[in-house]
Amino acid sequence: MVLTYAAVLEEVAGRRDTARDGAAPGHEPELWARLRRFLVLGADGAAYHVAPRDLTRDDAAVVAAGLAEDGLRVVAEILAVAEAGRAPHPEPGLFALALAAAAECDETRRAALAALPRVARTGAHLFRFAGYVQSLRGWGRGLRRAVGGWYNARTPTELVYQAVKHPALGGWTHPDLLRLGHPKAASPAHDAVYKWLVSGELRAETVRALPDGAALAPLVVLGLLRHETDPRAAARLIRLARLPREAVPPALLGSAEVWAALLETMPLGAMLRSLGTMAAVGLLTAGGDATRTVADRLGDEARVARSGLHPIGVLAARKAYARGQGEEGAAWAPVPAVLDALDVAFDAAVANVVPTGRRLRLALGVGPAMDRLRVTGLPLLSAREVTAAMALVAARVEPDLEVVAYGPGIVPVAVAPWQRLDEVAATLRAIPAGPADPDLAVRDALRRGVRVDAFVSLLGGTNDGPAGTADDAAPAPGAGDGHGAAGPAADPLALYREATGTAVRQAVVALGGDAGPAPADGAADLGRLAYHGFDATTPAILGQFVRGEL
Repeated sequence: MVLTYAAVLEEVAGRRDTARDGAAPGHEPELWARLRRFLVLGADGAAYHVAPRDLTRDDAAVVAAGLAEDGLRVVAEILAVAEAGRAPHPEPGLFALALAAAAECDETRRAALAALPRVARTGAHLFRFAGYVQSLRGWGRGLRRAVGGWYNARTPTELVYQAVKHPALGGWTHPDLLRLGHPKAASPAHDAVYKWLVSGELRAETVRALPDGAALAPLVVLGLLRHETDPRAAARLIRLARLPREAVPPALLGSAEVWAALLETMPLGAMLRSLGTMAAVGLLTAGGDATRTVADRLGDEARVARSGLHPIGVLAARKAYARGQGEEGAAWAPVPAVLDALDVAFDAAVANVVPTGRRLRLALGVGPAMDRLRVTGLPLLSAREVTAAMALVAARVEPDLEVVAYGPGIVPVAVAPWQRLDEVAATLRAIPAGPADPDLAVRDALRRGVRVDAFVSLLGGTNDGPAGTADDAAPAPGAGDGHGAAGPAADPLALYREATGTAVRQAVVALGGDAGPAPADGAADLGRLAYHGFDATTPAILGQFVRGEL
């Protein structure tokens, strides 16, 4: 019998609590904590790199350990992370699910396959899972049934959207998986979609004859759009079926009329990513209707809040648009109304930031190099812009925050919630650079009796020597005392923990991508994190880490 999602959770819930209570000290809690870190970051140790990379079995050793101990609990942890939206990227969870689907235990395999529709929420996720699982096991009956079940679990409307939005990825297509899964259609509408995916044919009379045929109308329109060459006619079709950009043939994407049609139903995040393109094709002009639409949406605080955008994402979009130049030679004149609206959206997006609720010491790198250094992961932003933005956002949401800088000693930095971003950047720019050793912030707190729950250092990386020179890489947390001493006896974080009796945490973010080596005891200390690079997902990850969720 194939376990349902509800049965998986019911089976695991009691066992999870029992295991935590009865585990040997230092074993069970660490295993499952490391598994959760892998599911979020794709790595279970003390170091994380923003740069994407392919996952291997070696990366997922903690998943194998979890499967050997309690396979159903592994599946439950995968589900919990996926459904809470805690992972910035889906690949770790999908890879772990593929490993569970290839486990030796029959019950674990059945549970993993039953969870597939919940973990693989989009067609792109399903394609990624298919690539992973094919490298781990054969396409037996259970796997085929699970893939077919993924399609039947979607409503006709959802299925059509996935077919249009995510037609292929990594060498996989929907026809490939339908031939493997061979699902028995859950309804006549499902059957019509499956036939369209495989053959590309769907007659209008077939759609009209179905009780829920209206859900399939976009497929008929898409068939017409694929053969359309006139931008004006294409725009009418896009509006008729509310088609996304992915449905539009590339030859039509140079038309302002086409982009005007796409803009009407474009989500806010997609709109931010498309500002440069819309400007380059001539859609965003001073006083234009599309410009007013963009400005109105960015100024709509409720819409920004629903989008879930972080201020850093808005800041990156503003920098890209203000640049007036794309990566492939496209150019445009930035419109002041759009830039002003992006400033408003930055402030509105602060409402999307979840406070850590912890006592936080935020330590920032300073010096001239911070203006020159491009951020790994957000190359259009400087390290100065990111540190200033993070300090300002933290000042607006954190109830117990101290901001300091690595200047000539540890320098207090006054950041007020009502300040503008450029004012915070100017404050940081005025502080001379000092040694950017993250342990200095810990030793200073220990010496002054400052009680915190977490130290977070945002440094440039390899350009953080005194006075902004490029002589020294930023040391990793716990790498030494900054004066030649090293090892556990000189570890300021360990001393701080002992002195305060708290499990204080320390994250070191190297914006330039080089955070130095992971601490020697990093494999045994989940309270440390060396973060290489920075992107729009980093603030949420740091929040989870500070709260002890990661």
